[in-house]
Amino acid sequence: MNEENKRQRSGVKKSMRNRCVKTGSKHFDKETLNQLLIESGWEGLKEKEILFFYN
Repeated sequence: MNEENKRQRSGVKKSMRNRCVKTGSKHFDKETLNQLLIESGWEGLKEKEILFFYN
């Protein structure tokens, strides 16, 4: 598992985070989704994501 984590990837984490935000915004309020992202080790919701998905 550690060897797999060391492997170079191109944008996988960003793509996965974007999918989580897109899907999560349909099921969670913005405070809950923001907390889940942070607890998962990703950055919280960005201002443009909040404006797009929650307004």
